[in-house]
Amino acid sequence: MDAISATTFAQVVHGSPPAGATLAEATIRHVTTHSRRIHSGAAFFALRGDQTDGHDFVADALQNGAALAVVAPGRVGAALAGDGRMLEVDDPLRALHRLAEWWRTQLEGRVVAIVGSNGKTITKDALVHLLADERTVYGSPGSYNSQLGVPLALLQCPRGCEVAVLELAISRPGEMANLERIVRPDCVVMTNLGSRWRAGFRDRAHHARELLSIAAGVGPDGWLLLGEDDVLDALGDDELPGCPRLVLGGAGAPLPGFGTPRYDRVGLVVQARFPDGRSGRVCVHTPSEEILADVELAAGAAWLLGLGSEALLQAAHDYAPTSTRMEVWRSPGGITLIRDVATPDPIAVGSAIRAAKRVAGGRGRTVVVLDEHLDEVDESATHALAHVLVSEAAASVYGVDGPARRRLASAVSELDRTLPVQLFEGVSELRGALLDDLEVGDVALVQSPPSAPIGDLSAELMESMAPTRLYMEMSAIEDNVSTFRRLVGPTVRLLGVVKALAYGTDSVNVAGALEAAGVDFLGVSGADEGAALRRAGVTVPILALLGTGRELRKMVRHRLTPVIYSPELLEAVLDGGAGLEEPLRVHVEVDTGMHRTGFLQSEAVEVLRRLRDAPHVQLEGLMTHFACADDPAEDEFTELQIARFEAVVQTAHELGFRDFIRHAGATAGVVRFPHAHFDMVRVGLGLYGVHPSEATRSAVELSPVLGLVSRIVEVVDVAAGERVGYGGTHEIPPGGGRLGVVPAGYHDCVPRHLSNVGSVMVAGVRCRIVGNVSMDSMVIDLSHCPGGHVGSDVLILGRHGDWRVPLEDIAGLIDTIPYELMVRIGPRVQRIFTSH
Repeated sequence: MDAISATTFAQVVHGSPPAGATLAEATIRHVTTHSRRIHSGAAFFALRGDQTDGHDFVADALQNGAALAVVAPGRVGAALAGDGRMLEVDDPLRALHRLAEWWRTQLEGRVVAIVGSNGKTITKDALVHLLADERTVYGSPGSYNSQLGVPLALLQCPRGCEVAVLELAISRPGEMANLERIVRPDCVVMTNLGSRWRAGFRDRAHHARELLSIAAGVGPDGWLLLGEDDVLDALGDDELPGCPRLVLGGAGAPLPGFGTPRYDRVGLVVQARFPDGRSGRVCVHTPSEEILADVELAAGAAWLLGLGSEALLQAAHDYAPTSTRMEVWRSPGGITLIRDVATPDPIAVGSAIRAAKRVAGGRGRTVVVLDEHLDEVDESATHALAHVLVSEAAASVYGVDGPARRRLASAVSELDRTLPVQLFEGVSELRGALLDDLEVGDVALVQSPPSAPIGDLSAELMESMAPTRLYMEMSAIEDNVSTFRRLVGPTVRLLGVVKALAYGTDSVNVAGALEAAGVDFLGVSGADEGAALRRAGVTVPILALLGTGRELRKMVRHRLTPVIYSPELLEAVLDGGAGLEEPLRVHVEVDTGMHRTGFLQSEAVEVLRRLRDAPHVQLEGLMTHFACADDPAEDEFTELQIARFEAVVQTAHELGFRDFIRHAGATAGVVRFPHAHFDMVRVGLGLYGVHPSEATRSAVELSPVLGLVSRIVEVVDVAAGERVGYGGTHEIPPGGGRLGVVPAGYHDCVPRHLSNVGSVMVAGVRCRIVGNVSMDSMVIDLSHCPGGHVGSDVLILGRHGDWRVPLEDIAGLIDTIPYELMVRIGPRVQRIFTSH
């Protein structure tokens, strides 16, 4: 949504000028329903839910920087009611809908709605990915598909994007009419009808009519694309929308088609054929044919939107679905765990079992583990689920005991007494029995609930299978965003730095968490990093800090904002921006003394003059980097940098530039130089709960996000005088020693410089690293740790439960910086995301 005044905002959400409202002057740029996820210039909508009421959090939202709050009459106390930032409306949710309806009228491109029972998110994300290199495209984030999610997603859509792809879901009659009034799509893609009608609709026909009502306003220039013809079986021709209709794979349909897939270790490989006669190989990184079908449906939609066969083949050549809920983990012992975050819908479970069998490749058994969320399944669906388990020939079924699982076990027994369904008192008992049962080549399919980032059961199984894991506490990221938001205040924007794979962690997951937490910008190094985030559904503005002139077209296509830091990039912007329909937004970097990138003070003035004379380029920001903001001994130099930057800012004003974003401070600068917050700050290391220096560590408390954990795989007793490791650099002292072998080495982020000087934590006890660290392993001294044994967790760095091995301490010990330790976390380290 474009920035609008609070007065205009109030008129839109009311539908007419609000009587008697006196609003504080503010600019509204964002909307939010979460009191802690506050962007700069955000309007907080106080919505009532089943468990909570947003009106109870209005004060928190305002304290965290909300520009105003949209509330129902009489729902806030007298102290807040007179606040100039309070806007009363009849119904905050309806007001949010009105705002989204208005913004829909401002969008310039085509809007595509994705509906259906299964596969909506995968189809949406695949369509965004396929279009991304040839169109400016927007996709609704995650599964923002509800009565609340759709308006929030629409409000994030840029005005000038060529194609907006929105996912829509309904659970009861009447909901689609609300969404159609907001979205008013130009084209509709329907994945399938499925069996979801049982939850809230009379029958399949009732569900089909509700879903297809989204296409009621689609005109002759639009179309309805059906992934399956099941909806045609449910409805008569007179009940179908009058716009052009096509069925994927239907006779005579001018659409691309995928041939018979074959599975290899990477995914499913098919031959794609196009109506223009062209064909080519496509590999989709999934074992699921159902997911492949969703990608094929997305390819059909992209073709109808005008994407040619060559561009489609290039985009789909090696596609890894980012939204698939299926994760494949392989243990060193040859056992595979597939975690499928899905509902216990029989269709979804059947699809997951077939995918698991493809991974097994006939070499081992497929075991199904049903997580504890089966209580929502009714009796008919329970029997359908039992039929799927039997017909798909699962080797065995595991679950935690409970009424729903007992009903399922009984239904399975009626169909096939040879299929064992084993129920256990708790997760620990289940895990132990399952791990004892699994053999080399077996695949364990764990059905986890979609409500958790990772189910408790699948987390425990992964921990048992993967010796070295990086835990990422996503709620701690949100805590740190809130901390920095309070430090800078409500008017200063916050940019989260996610370059270098989010400092060696996982850029897509971290970027998603930061976007949800309310950052205003993200920062990446080059165009490819930013493009990957766009393909994953990230929608906030992204600053490309080190993009090149050759990447300018890619930056424009993926809505990345280039930072002009060199003459080469300046010329590319001046030349390449001339053919654009809208001015190209750019930031200019000033070199105030770091002498790495950017223009010197005198050079920057000339750059600004040239940009002023280029009508197709808009100066959105002016920035610099502090070289020594973390070091109190260099504060005088930092103040000199601030003065030099302010001088360039003053020159920009004199040249006629107004309302650009000034930003200079990174994590250390934010903490130590509040007078240099300007209009935006760039926070990287601090978001992960790590401090760049002792000076910031003593000034503000952050929540640690990371925990690198391995485990002891062998314990040996060694006689005195024996030597340990390559080079024999450690000698066992008198009395002998008790040593533990840990399968983590310098390939996994255990620097070799920690040999004989570093320590880890086992059972709450610090244990020294002895001997040289190897590529794949290290040895630790367990002589003073009686609780250390085979299987014990080993905290290498960060936080794990109540244990702490701060990255800052390790970095200081070996004379490096925390940044280097983080980015060296190896690719074979399993990333596990948690949220408490």
